[in-house]
Amino acid sequence: LLGYEASDHAVLVAATEQHDTSSSRPAFRLLADSAARLTLERLDAFDTEKLLRSVFGEVPNLQLVAHHVHALAQGSPANVMRVAQYLVDQRVVRYESGAWLLPHRIDSSGLASSMLQALHARLQA
Repeated sequence: LLGYEASDHAVLVAATEQHDTSSSRPAFRLLADSAARLTLERLDAFDTEKLLRSVFGEVPNLQLVAHHVHALAQGSPANVMRVAQYLVDQRVVRYESGAWLLPHRIDSSGLASSMLQALHARLQA
């Protein structure tokens, strides 16, 4: 949820998964009925890299990590962010001395091989 107000204009941005059942709530239904809807398209590999660059900055090995994340996330922007968080949680990606450190190779043996496995690992943690 993001809000913005300037002079006599106000903008409210909200996101929900398509399968979200919160639309049965009156407040959400009121908001949804008066809102303009945008459907996010799946990200291609280039857009996944751009999104991760906005998170981690212009750092070495970004393209390698983006390729791995894109394969797991399958183009879903939300899943890109979930996988990025998973990599941080697993200390594959670290923040040290004011900068993100991304690995020069990803050892898949200790990492999730699917979104389901990554989400399961986060639940276990």
